[in-house]
Amino acid sequence: MQLFAASLSLAPLIAFIILIIDIRVDAKRLLWLYRRPVAFIAQDIGKHSFTSRSTVPLVLVVVVVVVDDMMT
Repeated sequence: MQLFAASLSLAPLIAFIILIIDIRVDAKRLLWLYRRPVAFIAQDIGKHSFTSRSTVPLVLVVVVVVVDDMMT
């Protein structure tokens, strides 16, 4: 590094400025890609709506039968 710094005395300063710019660009990119999604009100839960409507009563019946069997 000493030979390069001797041939171009501004090289460390240029490298430092480029490093700072690179860090700022990476930080902005990370904040943009991983920001919190915007919430909105939905009509239902999509594909899982039918599954939950059909399986929840069945699960409740099984729970009631098992708990009732355990109690007696």
